[in-house]
Amino acid sequence: MRGNIVVAGAIVGVAIFIGSLILWLGVAHSINAAADRLDAGLHSNSQLLAGSVDHAGELATHASVTMEKPIAIRDPVHIAGTQAPDFALPINARLAK
Repeated sequence: MRGNIVVAGAIVGVAIFIGSLILWLGVAHSINAAADRLDAGLHSNSQLLAGSVDHAGELATHASVTMEKPIAIRDPVHIAGTQAPDFALPINARLAK
């Protein structure tokens, strides 16, 4: 009887060790994969941000708006960015091609 308990205890000990080793390797792998994805995301965002910082503070002075089809105008149209207090366009403004 005593020999069976020792063998059973050894088997349970080995099983617990193997199970914890598999669990530890799985957690380490998932943390490593998450860190790799985070690193790739940070690198991508830093590249995009570097281009934005180079042009920070510049004004979009030559903005263009393309209208595909006619739109109905119900209220007075206010043109943002104009200098007139009533948002009117200058005399030489072009609204179409």
